[in-house]
This record gives sequence, C-alpha cells and structure tokens, in this order.
Amino acid sequence: MSDAKKIVDSITNKSLEDYGVKTKSEVPDIPAFLDRRQTHVQPTTAKRAPASKSKAKTYTPKPSTSREQYIKQFKSAQTPSSAVRPVLDVKLSVLAKMPVLEQTDAVFDPDLYDEMVMEVSRYMADVMEGAGFVYRHGASDSKELRKLLGEFIQTRMAHIDLSGRRRFVAVKGGE
Repeated sequence: MSDAKKIVDSITNKSLEDYGVKTKSEVPDIPAFLDRRQTHVQPTTAKRAPASKSKAKTYTPKPSTSREQYIKQFKSAQTPSSAVRPVLDVKLSVLAKMPVLEQTDAVFDPDLYDEMVMEVSRYMADVMEGAGFVYRHGASDSKELRKLLGEFIQTRMAHIDLSGRRRFVAVKGGE
C-alpha cells in the first residue's frame, strides 16, 4: 500500500502545467464574431409588459331567420316537398297491397294500418302547412289528426284492389 500512496502523492503534488494544461492568461483571445461564450449582460431596469391574455374568439350566434323571412327567401318551404311525394307514393302503394282481401272487407294488420295512417297524416299536415295552417298544440294535435283520419278511413272510405273491386276497410282486432 505504501507504493500506491507514493504514486498518488506524486500525482497530486504536480501542477496542471506539468501535464500541459495552460492557465487562463495564456489562452489566446478569440475574435468577437467567433466567440460563442455567453457574456454577462447587465439586467435592464425597464419593466416587462405582462403577457397578453389569450385572444380566444367567443361564440356569437347568428341571428335566427324568422318564419316569414325564410318563406320569402325559399318559397318552396311553404308547400310540401316535391321530393317527398314519389317516396310517399311508393310506401302507400306497398301498404295498400297489404290487407287480406275477404268477400266484403279488406282487413289490415293493426301495425300496417297505423303506419299507413301515419304517412297519410304527415303528408296531409304538410299540405295544410303549405296553406298556412299549423298545429296549435303540437304532438297532441298530430295524434288527434291520426285518430280522426284512422276512423274516417274505416267508416267513410273503401279499399279498391288491383281488379277495381271495392271493399270495406277493417282492422284486425278493431271494431
């Protein structure tokens, strides 16, 4: 161990110059344009402006168009859509073929009959809206129209099959 201690002592007793390290005074000056060392800058006494707050845009809703303005702008909105009519015709012609034809009655399944009445009442409401009429009480009025229309079809109308024969309208399980 004494040999190791001697070696450590000999290394620590030498100066950095013995190993080829130059002192700070012997380092050549670097031209300013090549010097990348940070220089000490004196702090300014001017106060910094506070960071600006976020300039997030706030939502501003567009003014809604009144019913009168919308109808003036789009005249077709006042009458039933012409695009709905062909689709409705196909639905109703399929539903019209659904009843079971008996001797004097055309008997509809209750679900199919309700669907047919619903389609007819929707289109009827569209036509009435085109004439300037709307429901007073919303959903309750549309239910009332479906009820009246369903009763009217059963009591006042007849079903005509493809051969042209007329039959009374009846609903399974109904009156």
